[in-house]
Amino acid sequence: MAKITVTPTGGTVEYIKYNRYPEGYDFTKEREYRIAFDEGEKYLYFDESDLFMLITPDLKAKERVESFSKKNWSKQPTVKVFPS
Repeated sequence: MAKITVTPTGGTVEYIKYNRYPEGYDFTKEREYRIAFDEGEKYLYFDESDLFMLITPDLKAKERVESFSKKNWSKQPTVKVFPS
């Protein structure tokens, strides 16, 4: 991400660092499923047909999600591992 400022006499580019997690944080070690919510939301409601894709941190999590969806859902979502 970058902040670009343009003026009649020139401009500047300021690169903005994402600082929610410490630099070098290894997301692949989390081994958890995450869903981003708006503030105040406690539950996630959706129709199976609305789901485009699920992303998991590793192959084991992918297999668990696929197994769950095969048993409980009428439509199977695309499940991918990231980073691959």
